[in-house]
Amino acid sequence: MPLFQLDEHDVTFLPPHLALKEPSGLLAIGGDISPAR
Repeated sequence: MPLFQLDEHDVTFLPPHLALKEPSGLLAIGGDISPAR
């Protein structure tokens, strides 16, 4: 499965079923931890 890079201007998040098995649960990189995300 691919690793996604979050866009700082788009607050949508990816579906959890796309998360990697190793490392466990890794879904995306980048973005921020704003409440909107």
